[in-house]
Amino acid sequence: MSRAMAAVVNRARHLAVRLPARRKLAIWCVWSCAAAVALSLVVFLAWPLPPAAMPEGSDVFAVDGERIGRLFTEDRTLAPLSEISPHLVNAVLAFEDRYFFSHRGVNPGAVVRAVLQAVQQGRIVSGFSTITQQLARNHYLSADRTMRRKLAEVLWALRIEVHRSKEWILESYLNEVYWGHGVYGVQEAARTYFGCDAKDLSLADAAMLAGLLQSPETYSPYRQPELALKRRELALRKMVQAGRLTAAEADEAVGAPLVVAGLRPRREASYFVQYCVAQLIASHPELAEDLYRRNYQIYTTLDPPLQLAAEAAVAANLAASSTGAGNGAQPQVALVAVDPGTGYIKAMVGGRNYAESQFNRATDARRQPGSTIKPLIYALAIEDGYYPLSTQTCTRRDFAALGAAEPYTPRDHGSNPYHGGDLTMRQALAESCNVSAVAWLQTVGAARVVDLARRSGIVSPLAPTPSLALGCYEVSPLELSSVYATLAAGGTYQQPVAVLRVVGPDGRTIEQHQPDAQRAMSAGAAYIVTDMLKGVLQTGGTGARIGSRLTRPAAAKTGSTEGSRDAWFAGYTPDLAMVVWVGFDDNAELSGGGAALAGPVWRDTLEKGLPATAKRDFARPAEVVTAHVCRATGRLANWSCQGGSDLFLAKKVPAEYCGLFHWENVFGLRPPTQTKPAQPTKPAQPAPNTPTTIPGWLRKLRRK
Repeated sequence: MSRAMAAVVNRARHLAVRLPARRKLAIWCVWSCAAAVALSLVVFLAWPLPPAAMPEGSDVFAVDGERIGRLFTEDRTLAPLSEISPHLVNAVLAFEDRYFFSHRGVNPGAVVRAVLQAVQQGRIVSGFSTITQQLARNHYLSADRTMRRKLAEVLWALRIEVHRSKEWILESYLNEVYWGHGVYGVQEAARTYFGCDAKDLSLADAAMLAGLLQSPETYSPYRQPELALKRRELALRKMVQAGRLTAAEADEAVGAPLVVAGLRPRREASYFVQYCVAQLIASHPELAEDLYRRNYQIYTTLDPPLQLAAEAAVAANLAASSTGAGNGAQPQVALVAVDPGTGYIKAMVGGRNYAESQFNRATDARRQPGSTIKPLIYALAIEDGYYPLSTQTCTRRDFAALGAAEPYTPRDHGSNPYHGGDLTMRQALAESCNVSAVAWLQTVGAARVVDLARRSGIVSPLAPTPSLALGCYEVSPLELSSVYATLAAGGTYQQPVAVLRVVGPDGRTIEQHQPDAQRAMSAGAAYIVTDMLKGVLQTGGTGARIGSRLTRPAAAKTGSTEGSRDAWFAGYTPDLAMVVWVGFDDNAELSGGGAALAGPVWRDTLEKGLPATAKRDFARPAEVVTAHVCRATGRLANWSCQGGSDLFLAKKVPAEYCGLFHWENVFGLRPPTQTKPAQPTKPAQPAPNTPTTIPGWLRKLRRK
């Protein structure tokens, strides 16, 4: 060998001596260029590969573990080769690159065959890209169909083969490639088409996925099932030819029925997922981009059956009133359902169609709550020692407004602005009397109502003015749901929470929810207000039509605002507090009030979203007792008093019996008409060791 080489060198020297100087220079230049190209190629192949990270998606899970959303730039979940079905590996190799493990990035036989076919046909008939070449193109190059890009693809494929193992290349390819319907990588492809993980794919399913690779959107079983079956059969036959499958196994797989998982809406619970992301980024700003490029696991509080019931209720009850508008169908809707015991947000609807409008009205819209704010006023009155039979007079009344030159004169909606007589708390709340609400606000103090609203979850600006009683200050549906969840939880406030836990790509827990319950009002006051709110759903109440079709104990309050711009229905059971708002984005006038528009959505969501929850009533706390009181004096009733049994805080039961003889009640005469509004008398505090219930002998005497 050395002699042969020496002979070649001597021959070259002999020729060089005889060549003219110009030719010598030309040859030298050619050799120099060739050496430079060879050196550059060696350096290119030997230089370490640049990073080519594949973006993954983050998963959002409901409280039951069901995946309800994906955050991604490319919808991908990486899977190691060991977690991918061997059937899929064999099918892809047989279909895409039969000689993958025997070539070094480029298949010379395929190149020759492609060139010969192109010469014979006068056009490019088939390609010769190996799996390594496809990976090089997807990672480092563009998709341009030029000879320059093809040459670069070959060089990059050779470089990848120098630095990476065959297993790494195959795993990267299966995780990187596009499989149709917006998903990348085999793991999401398996979930999208067959509802399983990549490791659980059957032979028939794996062959179908392999058949999709050339044109996923064209061969998709969701679009062209017959064509997809043909591609599956072709993949199986190629596996037989490659020796990766027997003919009998292929025949059995060809006869397998086509069963796909069904495409799920890609924007399921989108308003809720949007809110979760906003909350997470607010507490962890550094995750703003990572959430869409790395595989985080976000565990939330959403209850899928309740969410589906809410979306169905919105679609069913607002369909007839749809009108086209620039910001989606109108009127719009917002719904928030909260677990009173935990503060977990179980369902959220931020609008009628997320695709039309991404503005989340459940969390970001601020609207006047109307009469739905009134229960806070009555809760303070109960804590001050008043009781549901305490009265205020509903006639024209002027109330001084702090800092205002003119007095505030409330009136009720409709043709009859005043009831014209005394209304008990029960009546006033059930019938939504505005005059009584403002009177009670003045009695307990507007500043205290603002403070209670803050303790119950309202963070929007409020002011201690008479109009506070009628809900003139704007709040969000989410804030209002906190108020009603506090009442449902017996006066305990839990901050609404959507995200329970976040796990990073490395398995480390980034965030974990810690419950923090706070006492906003006494359990007794919350229970008595709840008992009064039940009257809203009964005959005579503003929500009676909704209550007549309920099958479980509930308490609720309707709300409408001036000019019929907002319709509210807020209520709760022991297991769920829910607020529904309906209104136009541009504040146009609605065709109905809270009971007519928001009420049916609330009722249907409650009835269809809690089918498995036991129908239980509210638990009465020990601090609430029943007593029989005189309506005229507010003391324990004697046999001649006009009054009734009602609920009291045990510590606030009157200490004495009424000492008056009510002749008008005994002889059936009416008392003289009062010319002034009757102001409620501050209940007397019970003396120590005073019985808090009516003696049995007095009760029997009164019955006789």
